[in-house]
Parts: sequence; C-alpha cells; structure tokens
Amino acid sequence: MTENLDIELINAFGPYTHGIWSKGKVYIGGDSSLGFRSDLLLNVISGYLSSLFSKDNISKLSLLDVGCYDGWLTHEISKLGFNKVVGIEPRQKNIKKGEIVRSCLGIDTNVQFIKGQINDLGSIFGGQKFDIVICCGLMHHMSSTIDSIAALSNVCKDVLIVNTICLPDEVAPQDLGERLELKDIPYFYKDKSFGFSGFKFESGYYDGSAACDSIVGIPSENLIKMCFEINSFGDISTLVDQDKFQQSLGSTYRKFNEVMIAGRKKEKQEFDNLGHLYESELANYLIDKELGFDLFQLISNGGSDNKLDQLIIKSVDSYLNNEKISFGGVYSKFKEMKYGKIASEIFRNIYYCPHDKACVEVAKLLISENKIDEAINVGLLVTKKLNSDWRSVYRLFYVLSKAYCIKNNFAESNRYKDLLFKSNPNFPKSLID
Repeated sequence: MTENLDIELINAFGPYTHGIWSKGKVYIGGDSSLGFRSDLLLNVISGYLSSLFSKDNISKLSLLDVGCYDGWLTHEISKLGFNKVVGIEPRQKNIKKGEIVRSCLGIDTNVQFIKGQINDLGSIFGGQKFDIVICCGLMHHMSSTIDSIAALSNVCKDVLIVNTICLPDEVAPQDLGERLELKDIPYFYKDKSFGFSGFKFESGYYDGSAACDSIVGIPSENLIKMCFEINSFGDISTLVDQDKFQQSLGSTYRKFNEVMIAGRKKEKQEFDNLGHLYESELANYLIDKELGFDLFQLISNGGSDNKLDQLIIKSVDSYLNNEKISFGGVYSKFKEMKYGKIASEIFRNIYYCPHDKACVEVAKLLISENKIDEAINVGLLVTKKLNSDWRSVYRLFYVLSKAYCIKNNFAESNRYKDLLFKSNPNFPKSLID
C-alpha cells in the first residue's frame, strides 16, 4: 500500500508526533520520546466518558477538542458516537497535516476542524456550548492557565477534561503560602490551598509550540484544580496522575511532569455566596453580654483614641485569657461552639481597629437588648468620625438602618440603607430586606 502514498507530501507536513494514524498495515506518526502517552490519553478519556454516559446518551452529545493538533485524538474519540464533534486548532498547517494523512490513508472522519485559538472560542461559537470539552497538551503553551480554563468553561455545558504538563505542588518554596497571605474570605471557609506557575520563553517556530513567540506558564497541579473550582466545576478528579504519565514515557530522555484533570459543571457557583455567608454570620453573632457591656462602658466614658484602644484591648485580652491565634484559627474559649470560628474572627479583628470594631459588636448587642437609642449613639461614634475603619462603617450603616426601622423612622432607615450599599454594593440584601 505504501507505493501508492505520496510519502514526500506526508513528510512535508510532518511531524505527526501526537498519535499514530493507521489503515491496514500502514501507520504514520508517533514519537519515541513520548512513549505510549497518546494511547494513554485516548484510553483514559474514552473510558472516563463511557463511564459517565451510555452509548445512547453519547449519541445525543456534542464534544469540542481545543488545541487538537492534527486531529488524531479528536478523530479517535469521535468513534464513541457523538452527535457532533469539533476540533479547534490555531495552526492551519496542523489542520492540513490531518487532512493530508487522512486523505492518503483513506480515512473518513465526521469531525469538523476549525482554525482558531482558545481566546477566540466565544466569537467562533457565538454563545454555543458543548456538552464535553477536552483540551490536551495545550495549557502549557498558554500565557495564562487562569484565563484559558475560564475560556474553556465558557463553552462547556457539562464535562471538562484538561491534560497539561505541570509543576508538582511540592516544588513550591516552603513559605510560599505564608508569603501569599491566604487571608481572604474563601480561606475562612476552605483549606489554605494555593497554586503557582513557572514561566518561560517559547517560540512559535514549531508545530507543537505556542501559536506565536511568547512567554508561557507551566501551572502547578493545584492551580489547575483551583481554576476548575472557580469556574463552577465539581467532582474534580485526577484521571491520570504524574506518576502514571511518567511511566507512559518509558525509558525516554523526556521526564516532564504531566497530569489529566476532569470536572463536571455545577449549577451553583460555590464562591458566589461566601461573602454573603460571611457577612450574615458576622451580623447575627452576638458577643458575650458581660464583655459587651464592659466595652459599652469604656466606649461611653470616651477618652483619647490611644488610651481607649488600649483599654478595649486589655478587656478583650482578659476575656480571651491572652490567647493569640492566626487567621482562620479558633480561640480555645469557642472551640465547642457552633459559631466558634466566626466568634474568633470577630475578636481577632478587634485588635486591628479596637474602638471602631468594638462599637460594631456593642451596637449589635444593644439592639438585641432593645436598647435602640444607645445602639444608635454607639454607631454614630464611628459613622460620623473621619477616617473610621471602612468595614466598621458599612456594618454600622446596616445596624443603624435596622435600629431606625425598629423606631419606625423609615426615612433614616432608608438613608442608612442607601449609605450601606454605596459603601459596600456586595452586602447581602437578604439581611437588610
């Protein structure tokens, strides 16, 4: 059969490094330095999708392969029987090399191949989404893993599979997490995980490189999983770990780390409500009455700012038995409490602006004791003071709106509601309603 092949034409469009095209006894492609990696990709992806969907379901589904190179993997996966399969590839030569080899070997395919880049997906498909999106061997040629996975997410209805060279999480400097300051709201509710990338120059010279001369980022494995999570994917799993990929390379000289991760779209974005949950828990928690009225007395007596702050800290220290905790920690006093973590957050933060933070907690306590006028007076000590702590200000706008509502002074209540949302448009409306 080889005598009928235009071998020079096939060689001209090489290399066929990411899979072996075959018909009868003739095969074209393969790269000894990659071992049986391409077969591993095909077998794992096909097996995973077959475990999720029946043949009947697959016949109704669409699949998009982003960065499909010459289309070998796309074509092979299409044999599962999808309703629609599309491959996206930035290099026209790579699309052409697939056309050449299929023509030479007499291979028919139902895959539609389109020239385009990952950042073009929105304009190419105009809002169309695919049930399954796969992206193999592309992410480590991109400048931003975060933006690239977001682009994949935007065209994905259900399953996303990403395969990429990666950096092992353990190569991060030991103190990197500390230097990153993992202290935002997500870390109040989640593990202190983080990701990172290593950047390098890459030319656009070869068919399997970046689309143009650029700086590309090699992501850590955890960064990929974080990108899945922030884009509303759940059931995130490692289909092939770094050790398995290393084994697939055999005894070749190439020893890069690689991983394949999959996830399924969730209806609800986990991060959407974390800020609301955080503010709601802070608003509804009341500090100990005895401590609260001690602080109320200190605040009412007034005095110089520094002196008053010192007295508040001394009172809080005594209440907490002088214990210190880091971000996300829980004071021993609250270990067994249902809302011990939020209580600890409140007291830990008092140290950063003692007077203003204490006024928030005292005003909340006074309202619960139906001491509405006193609560208003305490709140105004902060909201009418220049250079007050911003978080204390908007939380006291909420308290004052609530207090004036109780007094049936709806004009003032609405005025403070308006100030609240001017100050923090993201404050949970469910609390104020």
